[in-house]
Amino acid sequence: MHSSDVCVQFLAKLFTVLVLLLPGTAVVLFADEAPDVVSISSVDDAFRLALAHDITHDHRQVELELARSGLARLNRMRLPSLTTTVASSRDRIVHSADTQAVQLQAGLAYSIYDGGMRDFSRRTAVAELAMAQALQRDYEAGLRTVVQELLAAVEFATHAALIAGQHTQRVDRELESLARDHELGLLTAYEMQRTQLSAARTALESQQRQARVDDLHTELRQILGLGNDTVLSVPSVTGGLSLPRRLRNDVSILTEHALREDPALQQLWVQVETARAALDFLPSVSVPVIQSTLGVSMRGTPLPLASPEVSLGVRFSWPGVNTGSLSFGGVFSADSGRYTARSVGLETGAWTRYESRNDAIRRRMNAERAGFAYTTGRQQTEAWIRQTVRDHAYLRSALETDEEGVRLAELALVRIRADVAAGHRRGTAILDAERELAEARLNALESSFALILLHQRLQQRTGLSQP
Repeated sequence: MHSSDVCVQFLAKLFTVLVLLLPGTAVVLFADEAPDVVSISSVDDAFRLALAHDITHDHRQVELELARSGLARLNRMRLPSLTTTVASSRDRIVHSADTQAVQLQAGLAYSIYDGGMRDFSRRTAVAELAMAQALQRDYEAGLRTVVQELLAAVEFATHAALIAGQHTQRVDRELESLARDHELGLLTAYEMQRTQLSAARTALESQQRQARVDDLHTELRQILGLGNDTVLSVPSVTGGLSLPRRLRNDVSILTEHALREDPALQQLWVQVETARAALDFLPSVSVPVIQSTLGVSMRGTPLPLASPEVSLGVRFSWPGVNTGSLSFGGVFSADSGRYTARSVGLETGAWTRYESRNDAIRRRMNAERAGFAYTTGRQQTEAWIRQTVRDHAYLRSALETDEEGVRLAELALVRIRADVAAGHRRGTAILDAERELAEARLNALESSFALILLHQRLQQRTGLSQP
């Protein structure tokens, strides 16, 4: 054998080895990373994940911080205000030298009486903070409701897909038995085709229910801010689709808790408080504002500065006047050592009683509108509780009926199997009974799910763990 033939055989064997090994090697080298697995142990875990990835929640937090800073700023305004002034002047007189003066001034001003304006501003700021807090609670409650109901929908869809899958498996087993009967001539071709068509329809329904589970998982991943490849481990939020069948509290107790815990109703009450604060401030809008002033000034031509002068004064102003003030005061001079009257001033502008009257009408209308909205909100909450209690009784009765239907369908299936075994019925009757049993179980599951959702909404609306 020539060396060239040996080389060719060696290359051929090497190529064969590479063909056998490289695919496995490629799988090892280029295999996708294992998907992330997120295990959610409770509704609180899912809610925290959704809250951490929600942009609207960040905006609510900013509004809440702004309301808090506004209230803090008003609290700081109760302190006296400090002003400082540095001025320089230069006078020129004909046939005389220029005269230059430097003046330093510092002053404190404190409102003795402002007609209730400061209290009104603070009440308004407190109401704005309460409104921001109510909006925050309302938004968080809404997001929690969405997360909880979505988790419950995933659980319901999973149970429904499981029932449909089990039904499909039973149909497939029965189909094999019927195929043997068809070969023995116990079933006609038409009956066999109809049976196969029913089995195909059952398999399609099972696939659709499984696709619904996948869609709900995708929606849940989006709300929680997770990637599409993330594998979710979802907890049972419905207690295994079981719950107390009867409400522990009557309508009056449920209504009382709902009126106290409802975030939307709390927002309406804050609006009532804000409108009342504006209305309470209305009688004092024409009362003068009294402000005390204390100032220290020094003046020199140009330097050194003269002895300081201390000024005391009182200033009056009226909110009902565009620009108006009456002020008087005096100065205590360190040079003379006595307090002398210094100034009396009066400034006035156009009287705006017509505008004040319009403002009064507008505030009264706002107060009436806020009170009407709150009353309407209370009535709607009370009506919702009454209707929910009626719906709860209806759904409980529907669930009991559906559960009785499941029991009857199971008994019918047992009886039909016995009849088929005895030769009194054809084998296709078993498929019909299996289908009726699966439908009865799905109906009972839907009724149970509807009752659970209603129960959860009552919990969220009233704040009661066992309504």
